[in-house]
Amino acid sequence: MQKTILLVVLSVLFLTSCQKGDNNPAPEPVAPEVVWKEIPEDAISFVRMHPGAAQKNTYANWKHYQSEDGKTAWRLQNRDISEEAVRALEALITSADANLIPADGYYTCRHQENMPEYRLEFTRNQKKYQIISISNCLNAAPFNIIIDGQFFIQSTGELGQALQKALNDSGIALKVGETAGMLMIEKPLETPPEGFSAATGKSPTLWFDAKFRSDETFAQAIAPIESAIAKLSPPEVACNQAKSPDCSSLMARYTLKLADAMEFQFSVTSSADKVIATLPPADAFESLAKATQSPILTAWQDAAPRTEPIHLKWADAPECNMLKGIAKYLEAPENPSCASWTLTSKDFPTAIYYPGIDALWVEPGKDLKPYFDSVNSKRKELKQSKINFSKFSKPSEHRNLFIRLDGKTVSFLTGKDGKTSIE
Repeated sequence: MQKTILLVVLSVLFLTSCQKGDNNPAPEPVAPEVVWKEIPEDAISFVRMHPGAAQKNTYANWKHYQSEDGKTAWRLQNRDISEEAVRALEALITSADANLIPADGYYTCRHQENMPEYRLEFTRNQKKYQIISISNCLNAAPFNIIIDGQFFIQSTGELGQALQKALNDSGIALKVGETAGMLMIEKPLETPPEGFSAATGKSPTLWFDAKFRSDETFAQAIAPIESAIAKLSPPEVACNQAKSPDCSSLMARYTLKLADAMEFQFSVTSSADKVIATLPPADAFESLAKATQSPILTAWQDAAPRTEPIHLKWADAPECNMLKGIAKYLEAPENPSCASWTLTSKDFPTAIYYPGIDALWVEPGKDLKPYFDSVNSKRKELKQSKINFSKFSKPSEHRNLFIRLDGKTVSFLTGKDGKTSIE
């Protein structure tokens, strides 16, 4: 009996041990841990410096990692970011090479003392990118992009848009840029932001000038100007972001300098496919070139104050009865052209040169003595004796004076009775 009990107990113990072995199989081999290594040259650092409040600055430091099997991943401040954020980050890097304009310094928009400042740095394709904007205009344009020490600007705003999306998709709620403004691409700041220096390159205005001149119609329109007068100075260029957010449409102003103190300005509008400028006809510039050589106009330049240039304005009125009435007294055609060049200078009487009668009209009721003295100082050039201007010594009479380019004068006075007398 005892032997039987012992055999049963041993059998139970044996079966129990076998069952325990079946419920605890040998552990599966553990996969080796994936090792990620940082790619230091791909790191992207960003700071948005708050005006006047450093504790409100916004920072972002994206780091790029690669595993031994070739997989890559981006992390922001040691946390993973979404696939959408990764795509936005790559788009940001790509946008730094888009629509670049060579620059000779640092440019800004609506600059004030307290402005947000955006700084971005990274290395891509073995090139170092330093990007900075101090702008509260749309998309924080323009961005100044320094690639391996060479200045460029981007006025389209696409980098600002890409930066905002990369930040927002990475979990940083930040708006880049504020409201549309007038972006002047004219001259750089004299003092660039601290830490940002680069070799100066070509002026953006020269780049835009070449772009405008590549338009055949525009090039043909300005050819007579530069052949008859002088070469145009580089333009002042501006983008109204309220009308053209991506600055594909531009406004420009050219200044033509004549002699020592005269300037003629005209506007240009440029879009992606054409350049439009309203200019006087070629013969208008030819007549002006002739007039600027005359002592009658050089005397005007000499007498006018030199605090600012004499500004020229072209007009071609459909009717000019006064001009037609005076034409025969100046031996001019009976129906002269009504076209005119107006000369204006601060604190100095206005004058109008009429190519149709080859004469200069001087504004009545002003102190013209400085001009008369200047004309008489050039009487040898005019090949005639001193011109008697004494009858114009009473400004209150409002006597109209026309001086032909050879010095011949004619004037008329309209009395209180409405009658006009020619002298």
